[in-house]
Amino acid sequence: MEKMIVTEYSRPIMMQKVKEFTQRTMFLADERVIPYAVFALLDSGEMVNIGNFNDADTAEIIRIILDIFA
Repeated sequence: MEKMIVTEYSRPIMMQKVKEFTQRTMFLADERVIPYAVFALLDSGEMVNIGNFNDADTAEIIRIILDIFA
């Protein structure tokens, strides 16, 4: 079975087409930076949203999972 990711809008993408993963971060008033979204850059140059997060713990878990499977 081939490894796949699913975008925020339920579009399946094969992992072999993913060039790299990146996080978008947000600065908070107390000078903290938290991740709030993870994107995948595809070989075609397209950037797709993998998911948005409401807390840093969820984003960290997703980053670890993506690191394992990438």
